[in-house]
Order: sequence, then structure tokens, then C-alpha cells
Amino acid sequence: MPFDPKEFFAVAQHVAEAATDATLRSAINRAYYSVFLVARDRLRVDGTSHGSVITATREAHRAAGEQLGELFRLRVIADYNLDPVASDNNWPQNWKRAEALAKRVRPSVEALVPPPRG
Repeated sequence: MPFDPKEFFAVAQHVAEAATDATLRSAINRAYYSVFLVARDRLRVDGTSHGSVITATREAHRAAGEQLGELFRLRVIADYNLDPVASDNNWPQNWKRAEALAKRVRPSVEALVPPPRG
């Protein structure tokens, strides 16, 4: 049986309970991937290009694509910016934003209709 990416969201919520910068950054990462992987598979986007998946999601459902794009932005800050600008350095707030985005966008992403093949 294939792995269900929604399990990443459960992991994110569990990890976030420790509420350290490291666990909140990790939680944001897992929340993003819990949605990204579903969108990639629903839309049959080859590979792991985040830009391609976000673009395809926007084309299929504008609001869901915008929300996935914002989740991606938060994930990039969490994963790569060791000293983010002050406005992006509040990890409890960033986690709450990522958690809310993931909860809101997941149903839309799960309902995406794959493009016709060929």
C-alpha cells in the first residue's frame, strides 16, 4: 500500500507540540509536504519541481495554488534561512499560519481533477 502523505501532517502536529524553533521549522516542512505530494500526484506532475506543482495547482484551482505557494514560502524560510528577517522569525506564528493553510488547502487539493493524459 502506498504511503499516505497526510500522515506527514499528523507528524507535523506532533512535532510542533515541543514548540522549539527546530521543531516548529520541521513541522512547517512536514505540513508543506503533506499537501505538495497530494497535489503532485493528483495533477500527475512528473518529478519533484515545486514550481511546476504550484503552477499546475494554480491552473487547476487558483486559490489552492496560492495557498500552496504560501506554504512553500514558509517551508523555504524554515528550511534554509538561519537568520530570517524579523517579520519571518516568529516560529510559533509561522507554524500556526502553516497549519491553518495546510488544513484549508488540503480538501481543495484532494478534489483536484487530474488533467487528461495524452
